[in-house]
Amino acid sequence: MDNKRRTDQAVKKATGKTWNEWFKVLDDEGARQLDYRQIIGLLGEKGYLENRWWQQEVTIGYEEARGKRAVGRNAGAVFQIDVQKTLPVDEKKAWKLITSPDGLRTWLGAAPRSELKKGLGYRTKDGTIGQFLAIDEGNHIRLSWHPRGWETSTTLQVRFVPRGDKTSIRFLHEKLAGERERERMCSHWQYVLDRLEELAATSA
Repeated sequence: MDNKRRTDQAVKKATGKTWNEWFKVLDDEGARQLDYRQIIGLLGEKGYLENRWWQQEVTIGYEEARGKRAVGRNAGAVFQIDVQKTLPVDEKKAWKLITSPDGLRTWLGAAPRSELKKGLGYRTKDGTIGQFLAIDEGNHIRLSWHPRGWETSTTLQVRFVPRGDKTSIRFLHEKLAGERERERMCSHWQYVLDRLEELAATSA
């Protein structure tokens, strides 16, 4: 899978607008002067797009079209990201938080079942599918992670690192196909960690 932009048909079906229509909207909003995160924020805060995946996809497509980023052309390269954040709870509470219904919805997505068990498959409402590959209670979760529209499956690891009365949650996302996916997932997992931090603060 390379970093080619989604087709007009795909973006129209998912967002209600073609690429050229999005480009006009963002030009009119002054997005040429905004950075990546600011454009994503604009799309969400002004009600243009609620789905964060498509906020990122439209932003990347816009930046490529306006010369704000290079269009990637990877030839079989493999990418990964590693992001983490320290939450104000100990490791037992961190594990309970991540595996709770609210926690699972935050990082995995809304799914019909919320049980974590090695070998169990899952499918979220947004079409991401996968399987839990390893569960080490209190320490580590490893799963395959394959969003709808991606050609290949990736591997996601969630690790828990005790730091006194706090715990660092680490998302290691491997086997990403290119720079587009890498940047998109880096932004996504940072956003997830921010939401988990909010959940931890309210449950502490």
